[in-house]
Amino acid sequence: MNERRSANKSALLSPPKYTFNISPSELVAHLKGRDYITWPKKLPDNPARDMTKYCEFHKDHSHHTINCRALRAEVAKLLKKGHLREFITHKGRETYGLGNEPKE
Repeated sequence: MNERRSANKSALLSPPKYTFNISPSELVAHLKGRDYITWPKKLPDNPARDMTKYCEFHKDHSHHTINCRALRAEVAKLLKKGHLREFITHKGRETYGLGNEPKE
């Protein structure tokens, strides 16, 4: 595995967690229609998939939106680019050194 793929894989395994003032479902709803987001590919078919769990980011069953590593990784990327900061709580801004002014 090359270094770039290894870095991407490790980012997906443990993306940072941020403290938002809206739910993950509301965050996904906000992202719909935005041109700056990279939506994930469809999850591979798996007959053992847990159909009681649904991820609004993947638009598929397997895990809950709140536990979605791909969503956390995408959010981290968007925050670095200055998006979504208006949804981070004051405590989250202090924790991650994002400042107090939203850029969006």
